[in-house]
Amino acid sequence: MTAGCATLPKDFDRPESYALTDTENTAFGKARAKEKAAHLGKSGFHLLANGLDAFVARAVLSRYAERSIDAQYYLYHNDLVGKLFSDLLLKAADRGVRVRLLVDDMDFAGRDLEVVAMDSHPNMEVRIFNPFSRSVSRTSQFVTRLGSVTRRMHNKSFTVDNQVTILGGRNIGNEYFDANPDLAFADLDVMAIGPAVTEVSSVFDLYWNSELAYPASVLPKEDPPTPEKVKELRDQLSNYVADHSDSAYLRELRNSDLANKIRNSQVEFRWGDAEVVFDQPEKLLHDFSKTEYHPQTGFHRLFESRPPGCPAQHRNRCGFASA
Repeated sequence: MTAGCATLPKDFDRPESYALTDTENTAFGKARAKEKAAHLGKSGFHLLANGLDAFVARAVLSRYAERSIDAQYYLYHNDLVGKLFSDLLLKAADRGVRVRLLVDDMDFAGRDLEVVAMDSHPNMEVRIFNPFSRSVSRTSQFVTRLGSVTRRMHNKSFTVDNQVTILGGRNIGNEYFDANPDLAFADLDVMAIGPAVTEVSSVFDLYWNSELAYPASVLPKEDPPTPEKVKELRDQLSNYVADHSDSAYLRELRNSDLANKIRNSQVEFRWGDAEVVFDQPEKLLHDFSKTEYHPQTGFHRLFESRPPGCPAQHRNRCGFASA
């Protein structure tokens, strides 16, 4: 059983790809060009404090994407928000936008068919990070692969045209975006523009091209879905979204003030220095004692730093931020 649990595909292509850099002439590249020039070297931030605004921001950015969408998440539920998010990505891909979706395998049990169907889109590629073997049950692997499958990728980012990014604590699911009236998580996202976006894209590329990121199509034991099956699954998704078009949640999304502000470039950004601190993907390949692959060093340095003239006991009052 131990040998079976360790079985993952070995002979497959994993083409490297990277964030697109020639995107200054996209709508999102031009929209804030003057403002970015006025804050040279700084990044702009807009907090997304409630779940509705957080989903609206992702929806509007995806609908107006022109060149690329890079999305990286830990959990990706098969609920209303998950289906709406999948529909947004596929519709962007239909318009010719290059979509790269990188998701941890924790939430994808029994969903290989739909994931491979999305991956089959000519403009969309899906990779699964640190996958479970499909040869035996996941439950047994929590024992036989302890220290491997029990260490997951918790990164969450959504980057459009390498010009705008959303970072924060929200996974893709109803409870994260105020779509579940009985359950709501207190999370915070930030929408960013400027140099911070390039850093986020670099982190995404690092994970995307990691040896732990497996193309979705190489994992299932079954044959890939036929074009007819892919169309059937896509039709089911489209019908589901259409059936919910008049739901209370969709009405709230459509009537959101933030949606209009994003479309009209009226979102207010706060400008400042930024640094992206992150786990190295290689940490999952090494013993936990190898702290050089962990983000603690970066966080310690940030927490020990403070603006000139700011007493240590007043760091937060002096504008110190660890986001």
